[in-house]
Amino acid sequence: MDVNYIGGDAHVHQLWYDSTWNKSDLSSLTGAPDASLTSGIKTAVNSNAGSMEVYYIGTDQHVHALWFDGAWHTADLTATTGALNAIAGSPLTVLHDPLANTMELEYIGTDQHVHLLFYDGLWHTEDLTAMTGALNAAANSGLASEVNTIGNSVEVHYIGTDQHIHTLWYNGTWHVADLTAITGAPNAVSGSPLTAVVDTITNTVEVEYVGADEHVHQLWYNGLWHTADLTTLAP
Repeated sequence: MDVNYIGGDAHVHQLWYDSTWNKSDLSSLTGAPDASLTSGIKTAVNSNAGSMEVYYIGTDQHVHALWFDGAWHTADLTATTGALNAIAGSPLTVLHDPLANTMELEYIGTDQHVHLLFYDGLWHTEDLTAMTGALNAAANSGLASEVNTIGNSVEVHYIGTDQHIHTLWYNGTWHVADLTAITGAPNAVSGSPLTAVVDTITNTVEVEYVGADEHVHQLWYNGLWHTADLTTLAP
């Protein structure tokens, strides 16, 4: 059991459990660059590579990976792929794409585009905003992703410069949809985080955000997208 975080020393630290709790400084172990103190951080199992991986944005605004295959290593994914630098404070979102059988990581670049880093034995990069003609992301947008098992697609959600919730979705090719326009949902408040999950109780896909009215709003999918004001429903 691992917990990873960025310390006040800008190092990536790990708390890990093997019947007792232990601590490690992964930055010191690997000689990795310092993390930006506003960086997102994500952990995932890369089943393609057979490794445990921790992703963060460095003070150089590159996306870095710390990966474990019996020992800890470091890699600069931005330098490896020639990808654009991340915007200051960019969040990260990570998942395994079962459709493409790739490990995927998204972030917001300095051009306010949503960029993809993906691994299929080697790391590659794509500009999902340019590919789909999607609206730019707000500079302080959240990011969330999930595998939509109902729509059989992989989805990445972000807040556009219009404060709408936009979705980039993949079913063999990448597409874009404006969920706010589709559902008539309220705009997101500036800087709202995003979260996304497959709800196995109601068999729906759900995205939550904070609206301009400071209510928690939900966008949910059961074959079509709908909206609900959770703050009003649960006063």
